[in-house]
Amino acid sequence: MTDLKNEPIEDEIRQRVEARFAAREEFYQHLAVFLTINPLLWAIFFFAGADHPWPLWVFFPWGFGLLAHYFDYYTKHGAGRDRREQRIQEMIDRERRLLYGDDAHKLKNEALFYDDDTPFTEEHQR
Repeated sequence: MTDLKNEPIEDEIRQRVEARFAAREEFYQHLAVFLTINPLLWAIFFFAGADHPWPLWVFFPWGFGLLAHYFDYYTKHGAGRDRREQRIQEMIDRERRLLYGDDAHKLKNEALFYDDDTPFTEEHQR
């Protein structure tokens, strides 16, 4: 028998993981096309004996686009996301210490309640 209560959570987790894999696959496809097409353009340039290195007009803009694609993946799905979350948590902890002093760590671990004494849970955030 399956637990129907956990199915939406499991579906959400699966969607996030699939999105991460899709983003990684898109980046690798972009890199593969870049690494295939640019050498072909340079080969055409060298065999045609052109005076001006026209493949640079493709290489640099496309290279910057590839670099931007990498940074986008890195900050959304890679280690950059984890570092960002860590820095955010550090800043939240710092603000708590500034506002509440040394008791800030207690506030983080205490349960939060609404005015009517109902506990604040993850479901309230949705």
